[in-house]
Amino acid sequence: MDSRSFRRLAWALPVLVFAFAVAMAPRLAAGPAAATPVIDPAPFPPGFNYPQSAQTVLGWVRGRSGASMRKHGWSVFAGLNQKTSDGSFVWRTWYTSTQAFPWQYARSGADPNRPSMMSRRNVHQAEGPGGDPNLSVPGDPVYPVPLRVKSRYPGCVAGTGLLDGPTFQSNGDIMVAGVIYNESAFQWIQNERLYDARVLTSQLPPNRQGPPAVIAEFPHEAIVLKPMWWPVKGTGTTALPIWDSPPPSADGSSGDGLQGARYSGFEIQSLWKRAVAITAGSPGGTATVTYLHGVLDASGKRQLEPITYENAPVVPLERFYHLTFSAVDLAAMNPCDRALLDASAIWNYGRPFAAGDSLALIAMHIMTKEKPGWTFQSVWWHDQALACSINPTSCNGTSSRPASYGSNRPAQLPGDTTWQNYFLVTTYGEEQVPGNANAWPPGEANQTGKWPVAYNPYIELAATHPIATNCMNCHHRAAWPARPASGSMSGRHSSYLAGGANAPDTQDTFTRNNPVFDGLLMLDSMWAVSDRAHNPPR
Repeated sequence: MDSRSFRRLAWALPVLVFAFAVAMAPRLAAGPAAATPVIDPAPFPPGFNYPQSAQTVLGWVRGRSGASMRKHGWSVFAGLNQKTSDGSFVWRTWYTSTQAFPWQYARSGADPNRPSMMSRRNVHQAEGPGGDPNLSVPGDPVYPVPLRVKSRYPGCVAGTGLLDGPTFQSNGDIMVAGVIYNESAFQWIQNERLYDARVLTSQLPPNRQGPPAVIAEFPHEAIVLKPMWWPVKGTGTTALPIWDSPPPSADGSSGDGLQGARYSGFEIQSLWKRAVAITAGSPGGTATVTYLHGVLDASGKRQLEPITYENAPVVPLERFYHLTFSAVDLAAMNPCDRALLDASAIWNYGRPFAAGDSLALIAMHIMTKEKPGWTFQSVWWHDQALACSINPTSCNGTSSRPASYGSNRPAQLPGDTTWQNYFLVTTYGEEQVPGNANAWPPGEANQTGKWPVAYNPYIELAATHPIATNCMNCHHRAAWPARPASGSMSGRHSSYLAGGANAPDTQDTFTRNNPVFDGLLMLDSMWAVSDRAHNPPR
């Protein structure tokens, strides 16, 4: 990537935003507290089937028009990755979570390093050894911050994890994460002061046993993304494990959420049986690739052996949306962004991120507010994605599921065709029906009141979600507060899988009047608000 493109996002202004927020801690009833970063967010480009009216999208749901929803999802993904005039992907000019929530690391509360709901370090560290019993399953590995990163970037280490940078967010493992907001979504967070824990707490129901309260919904134009990057060496080959879609029973679950499930993330070679060898050089043939360095088992005491894949197909970096960094780019980078890249590269291929290395986009959640309750689509890279859409019999293994992941692609879209190397899943609100081959139910005889399995293997499985899960089911649970607290919030606690006799499982459809949400503030599917809102710095 050129220096101008990189500096457009990785500038030092977020540091000034933090300083301004500290100096100008606002009154509760005042206007927006945080200084709005002055950037130039690109509009969504025309010609990509976006935006649609709520009436149109709800018509697709009522009519069970999966083809329309999938075509829409493909088009939105391709549109997001169009290039701006300076060579940036459109979504890379938008606002990051660090900009939207400038107080998220304020040292003024009991949880100064509150991690993201969808990061591995949330599972391991939010509730002490073993993690939250509602979120943790046996076998999930531990990623200690490498000593080289601790010594070089001491100001970016918090507890046992790394702080987010202005451009990238910590996922607590090899993947470099982001949470991205378009102009509409970002301004809504600022205007509604959703970054301010005091504002959220003031809206809680007065009675802990009372029905939940609800924030005002995001505007129709809002888009929220969660991209995941994979570090790739500038020379030689880099391993990327490939998910070939084993059935939900592979993780030990049987439709009952996480109970009995085992961790199924990309470190489990028995489930991720293949890998590709990514190269910035000449592709073709096969290679032996090894990855996973300095990672511990679930106990945090025993180091895992690096994983090796023989005969991995060598694929070119050009088949991914990617960013390549020069020495100038890295020198201009915020230290906490650089710490995330170095840790990721060390865990992946045993050395810090260096000039000539790249980040390959391997996964992305995409939420649009085109209808109440949002649309959900998620994409991930797969070496057979294009072939599966052209000829389903060419898909790896015996499952027909990969073929459906590649279905309903638009015949033609503007720009390049890199998006065709990704699989896609959508969930807009249509329920399972008995006999629907695409529902892939987890074994129940009657699927009434169930959403289909819909997940991203690189995102959900690395966060210890079961294979039998649904993006909409998870996000619709987003509520405040997300952690047990004292005072006025005592006894109020939201989580991905809350306990209790009436708690929905990972695919149940449910409404806000479910007692599991009593006493909470529902957040319009935005776990990031619950994760990152904070009191102002003291």
